Order: sequence, then C-alpha cells, then structure tokens
Amino acid sequence: MGEGSKFLIGLFTTIMLGILIGAFPSYFIDHRGTENHLHVAGEKKAHVAGSNTQGKLDRTKYRMQKPLSSAPNISHQTYSSHRSTPAVSRASSASVIIEHGPRDSRMVALTFDLNEREGGLTGFDDKIFKILKKTNTRATFFMSGMWAESHSKEAKLIGNSDLFEIESQAYSDKLFTGISSEQVMLQISKAQDSINFIAGVTPRYFRFPYGKYNQASINAVYGSGLKPVQCDVQTKDISVNSSANDIIGAVKQNACGGSIIEMHANGKGWHTAKALPQIIDFLRQNGYELVTISELLSDNP
Repeated sequence: MGEGSKFLIGLFTTIMLGILIGAFPSYFIDHRGTENHLHVAGEKKAHVAGSNTQGKLDRTKYRMQKPLSSAPNISHQTYSSHRSTPAVSRASSASVIIEHGPRDSRMVALTFDLNEREGGLTGFDDKIFKILKKTNTRATFFMSGMWAESHSKEAKLIGNSDLFEIESQAYSDKLFTGISSEQVMLQISKAQDSINFIAGVTPRYFRFPYGKYNQASINAVYGSGLKPVQCDVQTKDISVNSSANDIIGAVKQNACGGSIIEMHANGKGWHTAKALPQIIDFLRQNGYELVTISELLSDNP
C-alpha cells in the first residue's frame, strides 16, 4: 500500500475516532481516568454531604442547647427543689418558734387563746373583751377554727374591732405531735378557712395547741405561709390553782421588752378577768406599750 493510501487511511481513522469519542466519551475513559473521576466525584459528593451533615449536626446541637438556655421552667424547678430545704432550715434555725419580739423595744403583746376540742365546748369570757375595750388595749386572740364556728357572733365581734387581731390556733385542740403530717396540714387549712369565713380575717401567725410541736409540724406551719408564735410569759391562768395574784405576779416577774404574754379568754382562764386590769396598769406604768403580735414583730401588712 502506497504512502498516500496509508495517509488517507490514517486520516480517516483519526476522523472517525474523533467522531466516536465525541459521541461516546465514557467508553474511551481509561481505568485510571475512571478512578480519578470517581474519586473527584466522591470528594465533591462527600463534601456536599459533609456540609449538609455538619449543618444538620449544628442545627441539632442548637436545638438541644437552646431549650436548656431558654427554658426557665426546667432550671426553676431544679432551683426551687434545691431551695426548699435550705428555706425550711433557715426558718427553723433562725426563728423556729417566735417567743418574743425585739428585746430593745418598749412594746409588749397581750395574747388570749380561744380554743376548744371536739366534744368539749368552751365559752367566751366577755369580761376580758370589755376590759380591753374600756382601757383601749390592743391585744391578739389566737382562735381555733372550731371555736370560731361555735362562737360565730363573738368571732365576728373580735374581727370587726380595730383594737384586736385574730390569729390561728389550729382547727381543734389536737396535739400536733400525735397526729400525721396530713392531719396537721388539714388542721391548719381548716382553721384558715373557718376563721376567714366567719371573722373576715386571714391569720398570719399560728400558735400550737398545748404549746407542743415537732420539726414536722413547724415545717407544716411555715409551709402554709404562717409563722409559729408561742410566748415567753406563761401566766398559767388555765390552772384552777392560779389566783389573780399569781397571774399578776407572773407578768411582773417575767415581762420585759418584746414579751408575748399568754392568757385565755375561752372561759378556762379562771381568774384572768380579775387580774387583767392590774396587768394593764402595771405594764403601762412601767413604760410599755401594749400592741398586737404583728405590731410587735413589725409585720403589719
């Protein structure tokens, strides 16, 4: 075959090969080229997928973190649960039971218990009420819910007077150290409801029946939003053996600035009415101002 013929055949072959490559390029990519193509394509695909995946992870991370930083309910519940115990501890260690007011004051609080137990109806010593009114003496009555229900007229009379303050002494005269926590809470809440409904006031202070309590009952009182108040001067007027002079003597010997004096106006203070005028005169003559519990503790609403 001549050179001219070889040239023409080679030219034709080149032309045809070029046409075929243009039409079907994938058939003419070598093995290495295919690997390179797949590698590059894989890198691009991985990069795109990686970007999307990273984006999804970032958004997922954000969704997980965002509620923690913007959901006060979770942290508030945790904070409250951690605070509840110290709050009780502070209350119980700082002033578990309030027995008196500031010792550097010249104020004294006269307090009278009005309580009764189930099946044991008590009364109302109206002589005490009249003496306090006549001498314009402020005083606090620790009233039980049961007493308020059986003496609704007297409870309203006390509640309507600007001289007096009504606080709680549970619902009935039950020993708090001998009943369950549930019963303690019921005693407190029932008293609040009865006193509020009948006398029109809401007690803020609480006196334990018989002066007996334990840590559980103290916590229950604080947990109910009340403050437990007992006394630092017990006149023991509830004893039939305590004469008027004995009652007066207990006040003279023990009362001082900030004192809380406990007596009874439910008919169980046998000689309280007889002793009361001299008690009032003695305290005033010695420069004491007779106030309510909230005034003594500087806790007026």
